[in-house]
Amino acid sequence: MRKSRRCGHGRNRRLPPVQLLAYFDQASPPCGNCDNCLCPPRVRTARSTRKSVSCVYRTGQRFGAVHLIDVLLAMRRAGPKFGHDALSTFGIAATSTKGNGARVFRQLVRWAICTRT
Repeated sequence: MRKSRRCGHGRNRRLPPVQLLAYFDQASPPCGNCDNCLCPPRVRTARSTRKSVSCVYRTGQRFGAVHLIDVLLAMRRAGPKFGHDALSTFGIAATSTKGNGARVFRQLVRWAICTRT
């Protein structure tokens, strides 16, 4: 398992046991004793999330996070090949970094807004 996936469990909004039981369609209340219950991680729902979801939609919902981040940052390799340089989301997050874009897309996957295929 990759390090980024292992570390993601600690930043998840739900507890690993709760998440595991939810996978099997079984509900479980939060324990109330762990760090995630006592001090939940801050959830970022800002413009960057809306921009990212808009980019996913406008590119046809068939590209990976790396390509979508390139479109948002106006990277040259993402534009001309697929015509994404003509989209309204091309370069919309040019002041951001690749790391921030990756964090946003990891959160979108965790929230089940986007899926890995």
